[in-house]
Amino acid sequence: MPFFGGGSGSGGDYTILVNDNVEGNGGLPLVTGINNIALGVGTLANLAAGSENIGIGTNVLPNISTQNNILYIGNVLPDAGDVQNVNLSDSIFVGKNVAVDTSGDSATCTFTNSVVIGNSAANTFNTGGAFSASRSVIIGDNAGGGAVGYLLGNVDNSVCIGEKSRTYNTDTVAVGQSATTLANGSIAIGKGATAEFNSIVIGANVSDSAVGGGIYIGGAETRVRIGAYAPDFLGVYTWATKPAAAAGNANKRVFISDVGVGGSYWFSDGARWRPVGGRVMLHALFTAVTSVANTNEQILDQYLAPAGLFSAGDKVAFTCRLDKSAAVDTCTRSYRVGALGTVADATLFNQAQPSTTNAMLAEYQPSIFQDVTTLVPVGTGLVSFNNVRTAIPANVTVPNITAVPIYFSITTKMTAGSETMALREFSVELISGA
Repeated sequence: MPFFGGGSGSGGDYTILVNDNVEGNGGLPLVTGINNIALGVGTLANLAAGSENIGIGTNVLPNISTQNNILYIGNVLPDAGDVQNVNLSDSIFVGKNVAVDTSGDSATCTFTNSVVIGNSAANTFNTGGAFSASRSVIIGDNAGGGAVGYLLGNVDNSVCIGEKSRTYNTDTVAVGQSATTLANGSIAIGKGATAEFNSIVIGANVSDSAVGGGIYIGGAETRVRIGAYAPDFLGVYTWATKPAAAAGNANKRVFISDVGVGGSYWFSDGARWRPVGGRVMLHALFTAVTSVANTNEQILDQYLAPAGLFSAGDKVAFTCRLDKSAAVDTCTRSYRVGALGTVADATLFNQAQPSTTNAMLAEYQPSIFQDVTTLVPVGTGLVSFNNVRTAIPANVTVPNITAVPIYFSITTKMTAGSETMALREFSVELISGA
């Protein structure tokens, strides 16, 4: 039965050296520190200076020279003479081959104030670079990073708990067998859970890889996503690249970057995309446009709607303000709709205003798509929406709005050409209908 034998060379299995150091079976031959315990062949064999260290097992920390406050329990395979994990102070290591450089390239790694428990946990493997796992907790066989526990970068302030749980960044939490975090500040909890972005992922085999950051809770097929990137949000698209509004996307949303002033949110009703809130400002004039003083019909501003933006039952509404430069000439303002984007497009509204002494015109004019080729004026086409007129405005035939991009233009034409018109406001709005 093993026994203590007193001072060095006194014959006991365990020997009390100077400065209250304890060595047993070939450990701690070079130490000059205080209160160290080394039990096992080759354990703390090169510890030249260091205090309050405990090493139990074969070849535990054989190549370190100066460390303090380490508890290391477990056998360690020889590491081909590499400098083994230079700074391990104030940490606890339990398990076979824990925090060992197995690459043969003198990798250096810092583990201060950390806890590492599990066979082959938190090994280092690189091409001579330095890694850090300080202030971290790594528990589980092959835990820490990579397929077999190799640390692949700076993982300070992280928690890995579970066999083959892995982290590749700082300030992360990976809990569960093969749970993985791949971004700073991410959390993955559950067997096979993966957080590739700045996410919180909870549940077996749940991943945020499809659409990015957020909070995911549930099984792989029933996850609930919370936050700005909620489960019904499919992502950012142009009108041309958006997904189909088929039944599988019903009640899901997209952000369309090229429709609306600054872009707009749309949702699927299972058959078509509709603007969130029922309406979207498609176009707004920000800088005044002034016509040339002549008698030609001139387009002052226009908006091109992509094919399929409008559907049967939708309204298009125009807001306009025109200022006349003097009080003599008469302006005929018109709204034109068509595929050409010229004055040859069909006339929706046409009125000789502002005329002579009238200085400006301001109006709001809505129309409704009765079907995909017919636009019906809702207003009177006069300056005021509340005006009455003896004739009903005629319907306007337009190209198929689901197949062809459509221009909405505002034009002016002076009678004498002696004055100019300044377009101060022109906006085009879509109001979702049936």
